[in-house]
This record gives sequence, C-alpha cells and structure tokens, in this order.
Amino acid sequence: MHPPSRCNPWAAPLVGFLLVTGLTMLPLGCRKKPSGPVVPPVPITIACPRNISAGLVIIANGKGHLARDGAPTTLRPFESGKAALECMLSGGADLAVVAETPVAHAILEDSKLKILACIHQSNGDLALVARKDKGIHAPADLRGKRIGFAQGTNGHYFLDTYCLVNRIHPEAFRSVDLSPLQQRTALLEGRVDAVSTWEPHVTILAKALGPQAVVIREAFIFTQCIFVVARPEFIRDHPAQVQVLLEGLCSALDDLSRSPREARDLVAAYAQVEPTLVERSFAGRTFDVRLDQSHILSLENGCHWFADSSAVSRRTIPEVLPFFHLPGLLEVRPQGVQIIRDQEGGRP
Repeated sequence: MHPPSRCNPWAAPLVGFLLVTGLTMLPLGCRKKPSGPVVPPVPITIACPRNISAGLVIIANGKGHLARDGAPTTLRPFESGKAALECMLSGGADLAVVAETPVAHAILEDSKLKILACIHQSNGDLALVARKDKGIHAPADLRGKRIGFAQGTNGHYFLDTYCLVNRIHPEAFRSVDLSPLQQRTALLEGRVDAVSTWEPHVTILAKALGPQAVVIREAFIFTQCIFVVARPEFIRDHPAQVQVLLEGLCSALDDLSRSPREARDLVAAYAQVEPTLVERSFAGRTFDVRLDQSHILSLENGCHWFADSSAVSRRTIPEVLPFFHLPGLLEVRPQGVQIIRDQEGGRP
C-alpha cells in the first residue's frame, strides 16, 4: 500500500521533458477555434454528485454558462462521484464529476475516459464520524469496531490511509460497504460504529448525532481532487462544446468571487442542504480550473493503492498522462495547465 505523496509535486525526472503551459503552447488569452468540420451542438448530460466539491459545475449550469451555444445541459444527480463515473462509462452521460480514487480504478480497468480539468481541491473534505457511546474517542478505539464506507471511493482511500498513519491494521476492524445515504441510516441506528465519508455528509451526521458525535479529521494526509471527465468520443465529435464547457467553468469561478451568495444558494439547492452549511464548507476549499503535475501523482498513488489491494487483478501501473486531455484547457485557460510531457510522444 502506498500512502499518498503530497510533497514536491515536481519530483519527477525532468531530462528530455517539456513543461506544457499556456505560455509555451499558446499566447496568453488566445482562443483557438476548434479545427475540423462544424458539428451542431447536442444536448449534454453531466453525471454530477450532490457534493459541495462539484460546486463549479453546479454554478456553471445554474447560471446558464454551459448552454451558451444553445444546447441544453442536464445535471444527473448521484450519491457519489463513483456512481456518476459508472453512469458515464456505461453511456448514461457524456461527462462526469468524480474524485481521483474512482478515476484511478477506471484507469487500471482500461476504461475509456479523458480528464478535462480539476475543479476542486481540499484537505478537509473527508473525515471519520463516530459514536462516543460505542467507545470511540481516539484512533486506537477504532479497533474491533464496525466502520462503514463506500468501497472504491475517496472515503475508502481516506480510511485506509488514516489507519496506515495511525498503525491500525485493516483487519483490526470490520469493514462495511455502504453508500453515503446508507451510511447515514446505519450510523444513526447503531448498525455501524463509525463511517468514513465526505461533506456534506460529515456535517449532517455530526449534527444528527449531537453530543454523541466524534468527528476525526486528518487534514494533511490526503488532498482530495475533483475532476471533470468525458467520454473520448464526445471530445472527438464535439470539440466546440468542450470549449464552451471549460469556458463555463471559468465563468463559474468568477461567479464565486463576484456573487458568492448566489453561488452558495445554487450549490445548496442541488446538494439539498442548508445554504449556511455550504457557506461554512466553502472555507478551506480551493476551486479552480486547472491541470498540473500533482494531479498525475495523485492518480498514480491511487493506482498503486488499488494494485496493492485485492480490488483489481492488475498489478502493473499504466501511464496516467494519456488519460488527460490537454488541448481543451490550453485553448481556454492556458495558464491553468502545468503538466510535464514528453517532447516526442505526442501525448495526449
């Protein structure tokens, strides 16, 4: 098992490599027209979890930024990014909003996807929520307990990493695979003693448990990344709509600073939570539209983690870079792309 590495994101061999940035690839502010025949815009479906971390997509859709070309965009809600990604991969959506752990699993399975942008990073989005009346007050108290999490999600990865850091063997507690909503019911009814999950579920559960709640956070063991991913054929057939999507996300980023209350309300309505919860949760988050070397390292860590477990049969780690689609963001926000790439490989 490889614990996440968030130290120097540039710790990679640089010989023979080129740093792809907007300054080297395109003039700053340049907006190239997609090449090839003009294809009429089509309605877009984005599989999007009801999570605060999906905020930029939610805001962009709510403000109409994603429909500038006249084609309607529909957000299809899911409990988790993993479920959203599975929907996209099965053909139920054109794009998905998903964290790095399910993407790493998809890469190991040779799934067909391309990463367009990272739209959110946070060190404090995940936590363990436990019950005091089950004798849980400190990390060591997790031994012998029943802990719920959604398998193959960031909640699973966070729990495994937290236990590694605190020297708790995975077999020292009973693992219970539960969806985020199933976790709520199971914890409140006492069928599990703790859950590993993310916001807004952390705050909702802590409030529901009241004085019996114990929230355990470890802000510096894991940085969560949220990606917008697409089916390769959608990118190939609709490059102009990919550009509209990325421009819409950049506009949503501006909305966050110019109209924070309206942005908060849009996210709260989609996530089905109180606006005050979203407002408090916005603190400590980084919303942006970018692709950089740390995202590659994060996915490589996830691939190693899956390969070291029994979740996948594959043990070799594929090259992650080909799963990134750089041209789209280079056209729209060149300064947001900082990826190391082979000069001769022509990727991606």
